[in-house]
Amino acid sequence: AGGSEWDVHGTVEQVYRMDSSVSGDEGTTFDDSMLFNDASVTARRRSSISEIRAHFDGGYVQDFEDGSESEVDVDELYVDGRDRGQRFVAAVGRQVRRSGGIFGRFDGGLLGYRVLDWLRVNAVGGLASDYSTDDDVNRDRYLYGLSFDVGPFFGALSGSVYGIEQNVDGIVDRRAVGGALRYDERRLSAFGLRDH
Repeated sequence: AGGSEWDVHGTVEQVYRMDSSVSGDEGTTFDDSMLFNDASVTARRRSSISEIRAHFDGGYVQDFEDGSESEVDVDELYVDGRDRGQRFVAAVGRQVRRSGGIFGRFDGGLLGYRVLDWLRVNAVGGLASDYSTDDDVNRDRYLYGLSFDVGPFFGALSGSVYGIEQNVDGIVDRRAVGGALRYDERRLSAFGLRDH
């Protein structure tokens, strides 16, 4: 009682794919011979004062036909945490966000502080990360933003407003303000978003 509690869970998957074509003149030709190794693992530590979570989602593709094409793919790799009173929230690493004006993956950090029971202020910054075969960090695509989460009201209604800017090679790629409104209860769920 009162001590730390660990919970680790995840999935590991391995798939082998082989494609070949048969021709009367050339016989059998191997087109592809690949081994896909994927893992998704989450470790969570709970104590009387905080909750910390580490998450990895990615894999490794082994190409037996062309060894130079083998690659490691890191979709997500981050650590986040909060105090048990949920006044402070923080996350750092490669992560996916669908709030605060970020609609995808980025390499960076988020810091949130609950000013009032119904108001939390969040700051975010980092480097935008495309979903592609190139997993390098995009050092020329940075973003930063500020958001305010409000609610819940009446046990089911919450919302947020945000401002965000993203630059590519020093040129503004996206500058947006917007907000979201959510209603969520046991029998009904609704969501609205405005991004300008």
